[in-house]
Amino acid sequence: LTVVRAMLTELTPMEAEGDTLAFNSDAVFDYFRKTDEFSWLERKNALTMRLKRMGAQSEQRREGSGRVRVYVINRKKVEDLCDRHKI
Repeated sequence: LTVVRAMLTELTPMEAEGDTLAFNSDAVFDYFRKTDEFSWLERKNALTMRLKRMGAQSEQRREGSGRVRVYVINRKKVEDLCDRHKI
């Protein structure tokens, strides 16, 4: 949760609608890999499973002429989880 909370302020989302943010999965994966807590990550599916446990969704979205995988994260849900776990 600590890394997700920091990521929400440091990474620029592809799309933002209210408290719902959509981040490019490659950018999120690179961000997590650079942290000490997640430097062990080798594949995106391990990250996807962890993010889904906290309520994030993994979707495909159109970008230009192609499709990209994005993580859709609700900022309020993350803040609520951080408050509950006192992070």
